[in-house]
Amino acid sequence: MLLPRQTLRDRKLTTIRSDLSVDERKEYIRAVLCLQSKPPKAPKDKVPGSLSRFDDFVATHMTMAPQLHSSTNLFAAHRYFIYTYEKALREECGYQGYQPVGLLALSLLLCFV
Repeated sequence: MLLPRQTLRDRKLTTIRSDLSVDERKEYIRAVLCLQSKPPKAPKDKVPGSLSRFDDFVATHMTMAPQLHSSTNLFAAHRYFIYTYEKALREECGYQGYQPVGLLALSLLLCFV
């Protein structure tokens, strides 16, 4: 699956976690709890421990870690992973914000832009 083409005008690139208002933090937490309350979509034979939609993302990251963390795939794979996670928050739980990141993650990202 290809990521949609976006320009800087189309999409806010990131939200720094510490910059979120109290209401924005509550909304993000509500959406994450919503994912945790939804049934998993991952196949039970491949991910038997996944108990929720949120667990699907944890299990995918754990089982795909060698591929996700190879030097050639690191940024593209994580960009796609975060995109699909944020998409699930939006489409399955009505989240309107952006995936917040910590300052360390943001500084690492900016090193490679």
